[in-house]
Amino acid sequence: MSQREGQNIFIKTFGGFDVFVDGKQVHFSSEKAKEMLTVLVDKRGSSVSLSQMAWLLYEQSPEQTAKNNLRVIYYRLKKILENNGIGGMLIKKRGSFAVDASSFICDVYEFVEGNPDYVPLFLGNYMSGYEWGQEVVPYLNNLYCQYCETPMNGLSDQVHETILSQGKKGGKRK
Repeated sequence: MSQREGQNIFIKTFGGFDVFVDGKQVHFSSEKAKEMLTVLVDKRGSSVSLSQMAWLLYEQSPEQTAKNNLRVIYYRLKKILENNGIGGMLIKKRGSFAVDASSFICDVYEFVEGNPDYVPLFLGNYMSGYEWGQEVVPYLNNLYCQYCETPMNGLSDQVHETILSQGKKGGKRK
């Protein structure tokens, strides 16, 4: 696990979205703050402009109202993360937001890199509960199928067999 501010941080995106610090789940008192973090994690450290974030989180609201709400949501997110000792993972610059993707381990990042410990964890669900996350599922399914066809990217024969046996058991893939 990556170390940040002396703690292990793991972010789970397969299925639902959860953040763990030293094995303990972070509680989000604000669903919008949690959703803001999901967007930032999905972008893998790339900046998300204030306008983009406003559109993603407040699609039906006037842009200025959404931007004002985002300032409050960002403050809440920062406080939640700081209270768990991981506030440093957030990056805020004038007009944009990001996360320091090197400050934590994330299942989807490891999956995309072909880490054999994470490939079997993908069961066809990514960021459940966030409609925009479903747009990524076909890409992840395609990667998974590639991993199933041939042991690659350092996948061991044992992991390859595990993947194949999950598929034979009727593991659903979209």
